[in-house]
Amino acid sequence: MLPVQILRPMLRHFDAVDEEVADRLLRVKPFDEPALTSLLCDLMDQEQQRRYRLAFDVDRLRRKIRRVAPLLDVEISIETHEYPSSVENLVTQSDLGIVFEYRDMWVPSRSWTDAYLLQAKRLFRSRGTYALNSGFTSQNPAQHRRMTALDELFGSNFVKYLLYVPRPDRVAADTAAVLRHLRDVNIQDNIFDFALGLELQREAVRGGSTLDPGLLITPARLEPRSYSSAYGNLFNTSLPWSWFMTASLLGGRPGTAVPFLLAEPGRDGAARRVAFARGDTETVTGVVDVLASDRGRGASRDDIRIADRRVPPFLPARSITVLAVVNGQEEDPDEIELR
Repeated sequence: MLPVQILRPMLRHFDAVDEEVADRLLRVKPFDEPALTSLLCDLMDQEQQRRYRLAFDVDRLRRKIRRVAPLLDVEISIETHEYPSSVENLVTQSDLGIVFEYRDMWVPSRSWTDAYLLQAKRLFRSRGTYALNSGFTSQNPAQHRRMTALDELFGSNFVKYLLYVPRPDRVAADTAAVLRHLRDVNIQDNIFDFALGLELQREAVRGGSTLDPGLLITPARLEPRSYSSAYGNLFNTSLPWSWFMTASLLGGRPGTAVPFLLAEPGRDGAARRVAFARGDTETVTGVVDVLASDRGRGASRDDIRIADRRVPPFLPARSITVLAVVNGQEEDPDEIELR
């Protein structure tokens, strides 16, 4: 379990990443999903991130962490995957795997690893502007069925949508007011308990920017429809990027339920989920074989036939790994007697 003192710095860091990516939707020609995801991957790699000017960068985050939790360090990295030629047509640059790993060198039984697969969708303008009824017009029914099939194969809500939308402070004032109202209805219905709940209450009172996200995480079963519906689900069935990332790392020991971490993955099948998210060849080809043989529920035979070039790609070209390590000492914990 990570200390609650680092909750606020982590929210600020991941919110700064959110803001940097979402701003690319405001260009005359907005970034498409592959470009947005590529930028997100740059910003989620602690080496590449230094090329940008984030309001709260990873170096500042790590300094803050060291002040309040000297045994803890957080590392963020990107891995690019290579797949067998037989499945190369199923690789997508838009989507990504994300792996969370917590290592406690002093209490190893509390260590855990788990993963998600994120399917990217961006909002499109309506008549030249971002309005409440603006939609995610790159929707693909076959792709959605494929995601549902994968989710059922891996279980524990492994597959999620990563929605790219403009932040409310960058759209018309009347549109922003409605978006925030839809969001606040859900926040008001929450029970402000535990560390995350208390922080959510404080953020709502101060009007914090983490509640105005441009990156939203929502379960695969909820196909995105519009700008207003995306914000209407916040803190109900979806989470801002900053809250999703922070809540996932604060998940604690395996099996612990996390308030506000919606559809938390279970730990039982974590190794398989992590292997798929990281592009492990054996795991990937096994999953493709299952889908191709029509054993993957939730998709029709036409949707999952691998030889069919119309099949939407679903293998992530890259994965993000967020690693939290509790150690902080030069001595080997195994050689020190805990008193």
